[in-house]
Amino acid sequence: MGKKANGTATSQDINSANERITTRQMRAKLAKLRREKTALREQLAEAHAKLNSLLAGVQALVVNTAPRLQDASDEDSRMNSPVNNVSASQTIVDDQPMLAELPSISRPVASFVMTKRPGNEKATLPIEPKPGLAADLPQVSNRGGPSITSEMAQQILNIWSFEYQMGPQVYHDALVSSQDLSHSRRQIWVETNSSFSDHIDFIQQELSARTEPPKPQLSIPLLYLATTSALSIFHTISREDVMLWYTKTRFYYTRDITVWKIRPCDETLNKLHPQYQPTLLQLSCNYPAVINWLPFPSIRDCFVRYHAGNPCIDQVVSDVVSMYAVETLLSDVVVDSPPMQVYVKVMDLVQAMGAIDENSNEGPAPLPTLKAMDIFHEPSVALAVANHLQIETRLDRYKLDPRLFIRHPEFLESAGSLMAHGTPLQPDFSSYLSFPTSMDNKTASSFRNFIAFTCSNVYENRE
Repeated sequence: MGKKANGTATSQDINSANERITTRQMRAKLAKLRREKTALREQLAEAHAKLNSLLAGVQALVVNTAPRLQDASDEDSRMNSPVNNVSASQTIVDDQPMLAELPSISRPVASFVMTKRPGNEKATLPIEPKPGLAADLPQVSNRGGPSITSEMAQQILNIWSFEYQMGPQVYHDALVSSQDLSHSRRQIWVETNSSFSDHIDFIQQELSARTEPPKPQLSIPLLYLATTSALSIFHTISREDVMLWYTKTRFYYTRDITVWKIRPCDETLNKLHPQYQPTLLQLSCNYPAVINWLPFPSIRDCFVRYHAGNPCIDQVVSDVVSMYAVETLLSDVVVDSPPMQVYVKVMDLVQAMGAIDENSNEGPAPLPTLKAMDIFHEPSVALAVANHLQIETRLDRYKLDPRLFIRHPEFLESAGSLMAHGTPLQPDFSSYLSFPTSMDNKTASSFRNFIAFTCSNVYENRE
């Protein structure tokens, strides 16, 4: 019996030893598989990031070179047409750009424009502008010889260019007409192509008229205080969803630029963030006031040149602001991730943080998080990522999502270092910031009464 027991014990020891060996082998195999999986994931992530950047560049290149692809066929058609056949000895003088050489009219915003007619300096607006993408617009055909559009392009230089149809001169001409029309209607505001700018201009006008305190040294401090209140009521009345944006980003730069426009002096100019300092182009011409609210000087100049007279400029501004993004490393925000570069749109973070009450005790979650989608599904994780990206304090870190330049290729010339690089971290659905509707008597009266009450109250408390 002792031997049997002894033999049974020996068999158990052998089985235990085999199990331990098998377990160690299995663990070693699993560790090897995990290392291989991590390496493959890093390679896949790196390839995805490169392909994503390449795709954005190629798509933008396709949009910009599309008109050029027809140069050869258009030229052959023009030269082979009986109407255009000329002898070899005849001198051809044609310095005017052909339609194929001009910017494509299929760009998203170029078809809904203020058109300046020859011999008539006043601009006219389309009756029913309807924004759309390039694919939604009809194509211009040149079959059978030069089209009417091509003849028009030869007669009027740059007729299809952004500057001709929506540049600062067009805006100036339309503004003069709008001022006359507003005066004849006895409106207390001027209605322009930008409802956003109409609100800003009216608020600046009312603040300027009511911020002259008895003591000059208090003028500017009071103006900052009154402007903060006025812009708050503007967003509350006209753009309810935007207050969440300002609450989460502490985007006070628009207050500073508004004060500088009301009271242009060294003191207010020096308080502007360097990225909001006016450019030479901004100082030299008229343009919608909403352009001043964009923090990228080169993009502002593009707006002045290409969209000053655009009746859909508010939509374009919304597109740009909704594409603000900040770069980071994936390993900083997601656990067990490679140190690859990614970017997150500020708007997506703001929406994800929406459920967090400013007065609640809920703080940011620890980073890195377990999954990338936690950033957009868990408000505390979104808050942690927002703090990590410093969206409240580091305006210099702001970039633009490359998809903006696909939708609006006219900004590519000013992209430079503004284009975000890496793989986008994004939710299933992204939202855009709204822009205000047209000004009306009720809104204007509300602004005027609120500003009058605020300024009066501020002065009484400071005296």
